[in-house]
Amino acid sequence: MGANITRYAVNCLLYVLHPRLIFQYWRNLGRFPNVAAPRDVNEKMLWRKVFDRNPDFVQFSDKLRAKQYVQRQAPGIAQCPVLWNGTDLDDLPEHLSGQPCLLKANHSSGMNILLDGGPVDRRGLKKSTRNWLAHRHDRVHGEWGYRDVVPELFLEADISSGQRTDLVDLIVYVFSNTVALIVATIGEKTDHEQVALFDAKGERLDAVPVSYRNGWRAAALPDDFRLPLDAAVLVRHALAIANGTDHLRVDFMWNGEQLYFCEITVYPGGGYRAYSDPGIVEVMTRSWNIADSWFLRTPQSGWRRHYAAWLKAQQ
Repeated sequence: MGANITRYAVNCLLYVLHPRLIFQYWRNLGRFPNVAAPRDVNEKMLWRKVFDRNPDFVQFSDKLRAKQYVQRQAPGIAQCPVLWNGTDLDDLPEHLSGQPCLLKANHSSGMNILLDGGPVDRRGLKKSTRNWLAHRHDRVHGEWGYRDVVPELFLEADISSGQRTDLVDLIVYVFSNTVALIVATIGEKTDHEQVALFDAKGERLDAVPVSYRNGWRAAALPDDFRLPLDAAVLVRHALAIANGTDHLRVDFMWNGEQLYFCEITVYPGGGYRAYSDPGIVEVMTRSWNIADSWFLRTPQSGWRRHYAAWLKAQQ
């Protein structure tokens, strides 16, 4: 009875303190969350947004600082070269207009423009990116790790230039010291996007990502598609980068010749993940032990101290 009362009281408090996050969760997954004692991987992600203030989340969420971190943590993995970074496109060197590259923002997701190597329309780019620098991902989505990231623009070399094969995005879901899922994508964020899911051994899974909110279902890559390199290589690099963090998504890219590190994601999918095979969410849920989180490994104060002690007892 006492555990139920505590869970109810903490959930009531969190619903009052974080109505936007609760509404977003309900809208995307069609149910109200148990934030106080999270039961599945998506509730655990919402719990992370509310409670976990791991200082490493800031450097992971900053795409430029994440590159520096990975260079120290896993120096053997290649990275897409950064050609320029700054906040004013007027400072963009003229010579960079002669090579294919990607213009990105370091403090959010989905902010990138492919420059094909022709003359740079600085005025047009400034108009397109004006809202990028003003956007605060932490305020919109409650993703605390972005809060202290100083917004910047940066140019990244286009590693697909001159390649004869499609780029393959390779996403690795790490939980403490294990990998639960590998997702391969071709044509990411295009009308031709196709995906394939694999376990940590590289075995193909019969499932694709889906969305409760709008009924979207990802298109699957052909049945004979396999990972372009040994899964053990991906797992080794991802574990070295995650370095025991309770949960991270580590993104790589294969250009037909070499594997590149791309970014670290602290809040993958915003915490609204669903798959055509519900068993994948179950595997992720079992893999994520929030007892390994910064919040539960670090002394807390006030009511959070009492809540942390209660939550540890529930694990």
